Amino acid sequence: MVYRFLSVCITFFFLINISAQSIELVSKFDTRLMKYYKVDTCRMYETVKSGNVKTKYLTKIYLFNSEGNISKEVEFDIRTHDIIQTILYSYNGDQNIVRKEIRQSGRESVIFDYQYYGGKWVGMTTTYPYYKEYEVQSTESGLILGIIGKAQTQELDPITYEPTGKEVLGKIEEYEYRYNRYNKIVKENYYYMDRPISTSIYQFPPNGYGAPLSKKFFKVQGTDMVLDSLKTPLTYTTYSYNGTGFLEEESTKDAEEGTSYTLSYEYAFSYDSPINQYKPKQKVKEKFWLGKNKGQE
Repeated sequence: MVYRFLSVCITFFFLINISAQSIELVSKFDTRLMKYYKVDTCRMYETVKSGNVKTKYLTKIYLFNSEGNISKEVEFDIRTHDIIQTILYSYNGDQNIVRKEIRQSGRESVIFDYQYYGGKWVGMTTTYPYYKEYEVQSTESGLILGIIGKAQTQELDPITYEPTGKEVLGKIEEYEYRYNRYNKIVKENYYYMDRPISTSIYQFPPNGYGAPLSKKFFKVQGTDMVLDSLKTPLTYTTYSYNGTGFLEEESTKDAEEGTSYTLSYEYAFSYDSPINQYKPKQKVKEKFWLGKNKGQE
């Protein structure tokens, strides 16, 4: 019984993690900025402190297409440097994502297919580890108000709430979004089986432009989504940018574990990018610039 309980818990948190990876409406990167400056690649490092020694480890590489959208993510193990996860993105002619494939070593690929109607995102499906479909609720202007995830579940009698023995496509998870006057997402509520799980609150610059300045992540206690102003977030993340607007550093404090970590970002640009006044010098066998040398060995 204990083993079964633990298996259910592990599956539950794995599914939540995979679902969260498929629904990311608040991006760290400004697509328009990436496109204008022709960003090819971004490397993400994690700084680990041991005593008085700080070490930077490469943890992820983002690759971008010519429209500024992420085309691929490669995540590394900071201890072994092995690739532990690869995410591939496909887009349609309007640069709307149509497929996201999550590859993990030793696991079957997790694929999300996105559907659009009249240029608006209306749904998404996945078949792993079981069939699940998402219904997207949005305004006429395209603002996402909510996302409902459905899967095959036991039908309950509407009067007794006892299982009828039949299976129906029922709601198992739900996302809710709230916006500021600049149409930026400032709050996200997440529910699983109608039980509130978490709330994320974002802060943006006063002018409404650009990526977020901070993110507070709350683990919801009980059944109430109302957050006490004195309640401490589980994690608090701040983002800092350079003068051009590129994300340089991401610092997160974990109140539950009493730890903190810092992620830093470095970018590579196309040679004809406005940010380059001349062709950057390429070191011999420098892997970061492979594929960007335009014929130079």
